[in-house]
Amino acid sequence: PAPPLLSFYAHSTSHCETMDVETDQTETTKSFVQYMQYSYVGNTGLKVSCMGFGTWSSVDRLSDEQLYQLILKAFLAGVNFLDTAEMYNDGMTEERVGEALMRGIADEQWKRSDWVIATKLFKCGNGPNDVGLSRKHVIEGCKESLRRMKLTYVDIIYAHRYDRMTPMKEIVSAFSHLVDQGLSFYWGTSEWPASAIMEAVGIASRRNLVAPVVEQPQYNLLHREKVELEYRDLYRADVAGLGITCYSPLHAGILTGKYFSKNGATIPSDSRLAQPEFSGLKSYFLSNPDGTRKLETAGNFCVLATHFLQSMKLQHAHDPSWDFQPLHLAIVWVLLNPNVNSMLIGPKNIAQLHVYLDSLKLLCAFSPHWVAALQQELQKIGSFPPSVEVHFGRDDQRDFILRPRV
Repeated sequence: PAPPLLSFYAHSTSHCETMDVETDQTETTKSFVQYMQYSYVGNTGLKVSCMGFGTWSSVDRLSDEQLYQLILKAFLAGVNFLDTAEMYNDGMTEERVGEALMRGIADEQWKRSDWVIATKLFKCGNGPNDVGLSRKHVIEGCKESLRRMKLTYVDIIYAHRYDRMTPMKEIVSAFSHLVDQGLSFYWGTSEWPASAIMEAVGIASRRNLVAPVVEQPQYNLLHREKVELEYRDLYRADVAGLGITCYSPLHAGILTGKYFSKNGATIPSDSRLAQPEFSGLKSYFLSNPDGTRKLETAGNFCVLATHFLQSMKLQHAHDPSWDFQPLHLAIVWVLLNPNVNSMLIGPKNIAQLHVYLDSLKLLCAFSPHWVAALQQELQKIGSFPPSVEVHFGRDDQRDFILRPRV
């Protein structure tokens, strides 16, 4: 049985909030390059950093300068994957991302080819054809996204959600057209059921069209079934060769421990759940039985992770920089899944970016012994379906620059 929710001191993210984004930490940021890993996206030749810069939840609270500095620091740390969507702030996020990218080119910080840029299509606007995956919206929506970002192409374009009202052959034909026209190099899906992905792959094969190569689902310790069970056959090259670029590794932040105190659940005033636009998510975690169960499981994980990291620290007593928290372990757990090509992060300041990047150091410390020990410990909190079995970890001779294909 799962242990009762224990008191957890939420110091794990307090240092995320204390440093001003204007502070020049370029040299510190560059030090993370040695830990950054890169993966092929599914069965393609495209390489992406194991952490990607996501733009969903934090960009609208940043100034243009803060956004540029965050993207610049991420790039200096080895991040080469940047993800956005037409529906984020009704297109405004794409515009701001585009401005930051153009500024970096003008400042000679990077070339366009240095980045793998992705956007997603499903809804932008209120017209009858501004939503869905009709050929009209897919092609016009892509061109509008490129216009907003001041780009001539993106590297990956996703169907942001599954559209049951549009024939699959029309969806596949439209996205294949984008690739054929050079508007995107690859296309993928986001939160599609496995059956729909297989249908798209089958249509592409029969009609000599371009098939989807990557899926973007939510994936974290509390949300596992789709990546580990539903998609498990799709990773095979002879089936779909599917890649994974997942989001929400900390499950809306509850795996950081910041929503726990000596007195139980708490909502810090500067946290995501305290923002009006996330009132529905707050209600889910505090009032919905499934949400409260996840919140309790997250608290148990934070306690377990604290003790587990203390055990690991005994073998790294010589390292004065060993200062990892439960959130680092939650991130590492995602990256240990060999089917995950990249994991999106959404830092709201440079200090928080560094906290995410610190996880790469911990990842490098994980030998097969520690992978097995972590899997065994996680079963104690009773958070996962007993049918889930995933072989995590990689050969301990792995190349820390380019992660091997699965």
